[in-house]
Amino acid sequence: MRISPPFSGTYRLTAYFDHYFPNYASDPDGRVTVYTGENVASCAPYCYRGHSGYDWSMSAGTPVRAAADGVVEGVVESSTGYGNRVVIRHDNGYRTIYTHLREHRPAQGAPAFNVVVSQSVRAGDVIGWSGNTGNSSGAHLHFGVYRGPCLLSDGRIYERNATDPFGWRGSGPDPLLNYPSAGQGHTAACLWRSHDDPISCDDVVVEDASAGSIVAGRWLTSTRGNGYHMYYTYTLTSSSPISASWTTTAISAGLYRIYAYVPSQYATTRQARYSIWTANGWQDVLLNQLIYSDVWVSLGEYVLSPGQGHVVMYVGTGESPARWIAADAVKFRRLGPLQSSYAVYLPMALHAYCPVGHGQLIVNGDFSTGDATGWETERSHGQEPIIQRYNETDYGAWLGRYDDNQDWLSQFITSCAETQLSLSFWWWMNSMEAEEADERDYLYVRLRSASGELLQTIFTLSNRSQREQWEQAVFDLSAYAGHAFWLSFEAINDAAQPTHFWIDHVSLTAGR
Repeated sequence: MRISPPFSGTYRLTAYFDHYFPNYASDPDGRVTVYTGENVASCAPYCYRGHSGYDWSMSAGTPVRAAADGVVEGVVESSTGYGNRVVIRHDNGYRTIYTHLREHRPAQGAPAFNVVVSQSVRAGDVIGWSGNTGNSSGAHLHFGVYRGPCLLSDGRIYERNATDPFGWRGSGPDPLLNYPSAGQGHTAACLWRSHDDPISCDDVVVEDASAGSIVAGRWLTSTRGNGYHMYYTYTLTSSSPISASWTTTAISAGLYRIYAYVPSQYATTRQARYSIWTANGWQDVLLNQLIYSDVWVSLGEYVLSPGQGHVVMYVGTGESPARWIAADAVKFRRLGPLQSSYAVYLPMALHAYCPVGHGQLIVNGDFSTGDATGWETERSHGQEPIIQRYNETDYGAWLGRYDDNQDWLSQFITSCAETQLSLSFWWWMNSMEAEEADERDYLYVRLRSASGELLQTIFTLSNRSQREQWEQAVFDLSAYAGHAFWLSFEAINDAAQPTHFWIDHVSLTAGR
């Protein structure tokens, strides 16, 4: 069987098939083993052991498509486990499953499914829409492939038939050979069709910070990229040794289309320069990263020599003022007949990346871009942006600007375990309230979970706080090391006499 992606476009892959024991309930080894042979104890918070399929992050309501021709075998509506799901039976006995589909909302005219049991479907048909039903912490699609029946009569999933559509490319035997018991399993085969799809068995992907990836100079890291990892930094006006490179020897002689993954954030340069080593020497291509968001972008087609896959990107773009430039994954796609040796390096999250001196976790903490790059902002009243200039050269976050108003300034943080976290920021306040007035307007500095639940209020200001004087606040957040959370500045003003809170030079550093 050959399958196509169960969606149109490209989405970030966030959880992977565990070859050792793809069963949530009884994974005995406590590790994650993926199709490249990588084996780690944890790649939290995104992937996890015992996973029997692949997860792609996508907003609720994204059309979910049949991966191959078949007949709908199951349509299950559930608020637990896999949530709302569809199972399709294919002619060769394979099944595919699509789960966590959106809830059924008759009042809004939004059905959970677009198919019924026994309906025939063709590859690419819309069968439902992504959602956040069942045991799901955020909107995404869980997609699984099974070498036989997967849906039990009570609606549960028969995991022992699970297989990996990416196949097995490890140096030793596939651990699936011994799942569920010794000698009872199989070796997974790559099932992706080799057409012009976002996923193909003709791809060699070099993920940033994984095998074959090197960065030179000072780069920042973020979880916003493909595989939930990326590098980014400021562009420079002149040439610089700061660069990123991607190299693979899993290349046979021939014509390749080369792609760069451009993330949705921290990619604002209009002229990222990629240099590609070809059979005819170096070839340069300029890419406007600003116009793309979470997609693979073609850098062109090139003839490559055997074992010679090499791409370099430089930060000296010549742009002034400086912009962000992102170094994410690079993909080599062989054009023509299917390659006999399929190799993919995926993804950074599996390496639990956490070097000594992990460094600055906050993006654009001094607001030097003049906008909210790196931050999420929300204002209940008023049209002016939260990021404003407060003198001739400096920008800051102006919160609490209007009466009867709530402002939010927040950034999602992920950190390594066993690190020390230190938060600092500068604040300034002035208020139209009389100095002797009761506390009526507030600024809260809070930590919230990934789903928005309040974890801790670490600092509170009000109209009674120190006025018209910059003050620094410093906090030890080491208790949250290894967790993912929102750092949030939240201002609330009452109906009259607003209080103005300014925030600048936000820093959250991690070290050991």
